[in-house]
Amino acid sequence: MTQQPSTSTGRTIGLIVGIVLLVIVLFCSGIVALFVWFLTNVKHAVSDFDPHREGGRDNPITVAVGQAFDIDGIDYAAGWTYGDGTIAGLKGSNRRDDGRSRSVFLTFTFVTADRVEVGEVTCSSSGSIAHGNSEELDCQGSGKVSATYDHVDVSASY
Repeated sequence: MTQQPSTSTGRTIGLIVGIVLLVIVLFCSGIVALFVWFLTNVKHAVSDFDPHREGGRDNPITVAVGQAFDIDGIDYAAGWTYGDGTIAGLKGSNRRDDGRSRSVFLTFTFVTADRVEVGEVTCSSSGSIAHGNSEELDCQGSGKVSATYDHVDVSASY
């Protein structure tokens, strides 16, 4: 008479195969989730560095001295002044939708009505400004504006 295989051996093999399949599915799901997260973050990073975005290097915004403005979710308060070749009292508040910290580097270009650049001031944060926080920026000019300017163009770069 032939011996029948034990049913407990079949259950053990089935259990091992089930666990291996579960581990494979979980691993693959993790890889897909990591890939989606990576693509989402790359999309945000690329849009932050796009020089053609509003307020970007190739698409500055025009402001009047002392006027409040916003670039990339950083709100710059009204009341800043220009004098002696530099800007004073410029305060940035991080109100970004993504909640991330951001360092700031702005270029203020003083422009005549004929679109001639007659001066420039750069302003930067001392580090990353945490979401919900504010910081007064440090500004350095390249000398006094050499002629009467018509408006100020502001652009952000990182």
